[in-house]
Amino acid sequence: MKGCKLGLSVNDNFNVPVEELVHIAADCGFEAVSPTYSSRLAEACAVAANRGLILQSLHATFHHAAHMWSCDKLERKAGLEELLRAVEAASEHCIPVVVCHTWIGFDNDHTPTPWGLENHERLVLRATDLGVRIAYENTEGEDTLFALMEHFDGCDTVGFCWDSGHEMCYNRSADLLSSLGDRLYMTHLNDNMGILDPAGKISPRDDLHLLLGDGIADPDSIAARLVRSKKQEILNTEIKRASHSISTALYSALDTKQYVSAAYAKLRHLAELMEEIYESK
Repeated sequence: MKGCKLGLSVNDNFNVPVEELVHIAADCGFEAVSPTYSSRLAEACAVAANRGLILQSLHATFHHAAHMWSCDKLERKAGLEELLRAVEAASEHCIPVVVCHTWIGFDNDHTPTPWGLENHERLVLRATDLGVRIAYENTEGEDTLFALMEHFDGCDTVGFCWDSGHEMCYNRSADLLSSLGDRLYMTHLNDNMGILDPAGKISPRDDLHLLLGDGIADPDSIAARLVRSKKQEILNTEIKRASHSISTALYSALDTKQYVSAAYAKLRHLAELMEEIYESK
């Protein structure tokens, strides 16, 4: 897409130190990176700056995501502290967006609670004070996502991070972009095989994070849906090298640079599909 930059989420899923991964991303043509909050964040940001890469977002950890909604005050405190650490780190490293999961877990009740909305208000207030925006990601159970997007309707510091793979499995292919695309802050583009259990039970193992086009996703459909959504300056892909025997079989023969280069080519193809649609209008 003309003028569109390509970005890569950099994390521990590539079997190399994150600083090395940032170098590889730059060598393969990526113009932006989105690190995950970790003890090596400063090192990753330093390499990105040295290579002239944009720091698009910081992914918060999500071990306590469900605790944000808990009736237990101590659990809510743990959930909030986890996200505040990411917001403060993003501010320190001049990263404009923090991506947050709204829930974790498949077996617990993910009904939104008033306590959760109050807790997220504290998060958004602190982020706003620090000049950081919050992008809520679609994960398992979209009830909390929609509750937050409705609660912060009209708030220009809260938006949506669309994970295309999560949608196909965790959200049972519900078209989230049709309702939230106008609030799209960034993308986590990836692929999978849908829900693997023949009985239809969703599992974390469904979330393969394959390269685009290596699963059941239709790149043409993704391009068309993104064109109807808020225009993105950076298209970001979030992938996992070996999350399942399927991905191991697909990518075991590739070294890290070959794998990242293949991811770049897939994402560039999507950007070109989008540009064709824009030009045809």
